Amino acid sequence: MKELLAITDLTEMWADQVCIAGVTRSLECIRPVTDSGVRLWSLYKNGKPIVYPGAKIWLNLSPAEILPPHIEDHEFDPDAIEYKDRFEGDHWETLLQKTCRESVQSIFDGNLKDRRVRPGAQTRSLGTVGDVKILALRADTRYEGRTILRMDFEDASGEIHQYFPINDLAFRGLYSQIRSSYEDGIMADTQAANTMSKKLLRADRVYLRIGLTRPTVIGSYPEACWVQITGIYTFPDYLDGRIWADF
Repeated sequence: MKELLAITDLTEMWADQVCIAGVTRSLECIRPVTDSGVRLWSLYKNGKPIVYPGAKIWLNLSPAEILPPHIEDHEFDPDAIEYKDRFEGDHWETLLQKTCRESVQSIFDGNLKDRRVRPGAQTRSLGTVGDVKILALRADTRYEGRTILRMDFEDASGEIHQYFPINDLAFRGLYSQIRSSYEDGIMADTQAANTMSKKLLRADRVYLRIGLTRPTVIGSYPEACWVQITGIYTFPDYLDGRIWADF
């Protein structure tokens, strides 16, 4: 089935693997997947990036095995991606508004507890919240050479959420670029996080895409689908029109 998808999420995973997601013209959320994972190089066509938040792309989708809460999965062929155009300014914000839910808990139908959802829960794994108030941004301990960025925020319902990891690819790219301008070390992480925080706090409006990982065991916790921030969008745009490939 050929489908036009507006990209809403581009998430850093590991090595050269990423996760993409978007919405159809009827606002159905779709996560295109492959057996071998989505590779960063597959997001280019003729040397130019064609998959990024706000881009509209044509995909050939087919049914995938559905394991709740990841009900958005559809198989696709990365080689068959066709770029159409992109959303700009007010049109992009309007799309985000149309996908918004009133709270983080409403995305997951009340199944989110201690930043995780149990595998098999009858809910979705992706959603948008708007009217977000950012409370704190921090660079957590480095794990296997990777800085874990976390955000505390208040959603439109007034509920406060803490320690949500940020895996938005463009956000992490800008963070790494800023960090490289400081001398290496723990303070570089803190200084870069402070700079990023100031950029976000200058925005008038903030939207977050919130998603769930695949079932994972962390420490002594039972296997769970852990919450993460998969997209950060501000108006005015903290990226100044740039995309992940610009960093």
